Amino acid sequence: MKHYGISSWIANNLSADEAVEKLAASGFKEIEISGSGSSLLNEWEDDPVGVCQRLKAIGIHVLSIHCPVAGRSLDHTDRITRQASIDANIEYFNKMEKCGIKEIVIHPMGGGDYSTPEKHAKSRACSAGSLGILAEHAGQTGIRMAVENLVKNRPGSTTADLLEMIEGLGDHVGICFDVGHAEQAHLDLVNELKTAISAEKLFSLHIHDVDAASGKDHFIPGEGRIDWNTFIFLLDDCGFQGGRILEISPPETGVAERLRKAAVVKNEWSRD
Repeated sequence: MKHYGISSWIANNLSADEAVEKLAASGFKEIEISGSGSSLLNEWEDDPVGVCQRLKAIGIHVLSIHCPVAGRSLDHTDRITRQASIDANIEYFNKMEKCGIKEIVIHPMGGGDYSTPEKHAKSRACSAGSLGILAEHAGQTGIRMAVENLVKNRPGSTTADLLEMIEGLGDHVGICFDVGHAEQAHLDLVNELKTAISAEKLFSLHIHDVDAASGKDHFIPGEGRIDWNTFIFLLDDCGFQGGRILEISPPETGVAERLRKAAVVKNEWSRD
């Protein structure tokens, strides 16, 4: 079965009630809760069990949660800042355990200094150490960590580097392959995907397009420069069963229309 879901980030500018209403009407049955400062995320943070039950009642299953903004400085060389980031993720683990969400997407970097080779190496080491600590806690709470590839020339920007960073952390630690980020880094998307699949570490995907003119990301597939045919064929051919999350940026207005267009892609790709 192909699990195409949507990131709730697309409804980031709506109230929690409006977001739930629009998500339910869109036809998506699976979501990743995400979106810094969104009402829906804030509500989940306050009452994770209640929100998941509310979504389940209208036929929406929460596949995953995105790590909090406060949890994205795992590479910071300041020990106190780094520990605060670790603690923010662990707090999410505990909330996830209560409501039964099994997977979290982790940003391995976001606060490090990469201005020199020496600083790059130190920040990378800090990130790897933080991931090791988080992996231990995730294992204790039954959580799967999907570590996401991010910015070019930073730790984990390639699948090979990401695999090296999570090596030995356990079967519950894998990769969230962000297609748009890999495209922005001018990587071969098919080769990156094959590397993750062959390592048996592909947990989930963030799927979005990259604008040909500006290079900006988080567009609906088909609106940008990515050729999706070969990529999706490979994904289907290998029998991938993890989450395929459409991660689309929130519009100022017209959320329902953006969701409708995203659902068209989901329906097309979901056909056998």
